[in-house]
Amino acid sequence: MVEHFQQAKQCPPRDQKDRCTYDGLLRKITSTEFVLDLALMCDALQEMSELSLDLQYRKLDLYIANQKIKTAVQVFKERQTRPGSYYEMATKATKNQQFGNAVLHKKDSKNDPPLDPAVFYTKLQQSIETHMLDCEDANLAQCARVRDKTQWPDNVQERLTFSEQEIRSLCRKLQLAERDVIRGFREYLVEKKVL
Repeated sequence: MVEHFQQAKQCPPRDQKDRCTYDGLLRKITSTEFVLDLALMCDALQEMSELSLDLQYRKLDLYIANQKIKTAVQVFKERQTRPGSYYEMATKATKNQQFGNAVLHKKDSKNDPPLDPAVFYTKLQQSIETHMLDCEDANLAQCARVRDKTQWPDNVQERLTFSEQEIRSLCRKLQLAERDVIRGFREYLVEKKVL
């Protein structure tokens, strides 16, 4: 883009207004503030993209989804003091006033300062936290994992009571008859079919 804007701002067939526009765009994308902001966004969007892909996995249960969101919150909390790889690269580039072949310049930072990473990640962390389950719902999601056969002990016929506490919690929350559900679950474990 830098090369294109450099050529466009000097292109004689273009009128003066277009050349000034390209010159302004060139000054914008070669400012140290823009490079720092872009790097900050790249680091954050990479994390958000990975979280989004994780949450789209069809076999994901509510408990694991909440754990993935908790992990993202922790990453954003840590990013407030430890920059991501793109931001580190941009910081080095701004110190050298060079990013690849592009020469960088500093704008008047008083009027248009770069984003503060600590503030940016704090806001992002707070925004993501609103999508986390509260303590009671997180416990419910943990209890619901009893349906996941990968969470069962190796020989369930010898440990038919392994899930009773989780089933009781679910039944209380969903207002179901505990004994009926526990008995039905045991029958399922033994017979491998719903009776």
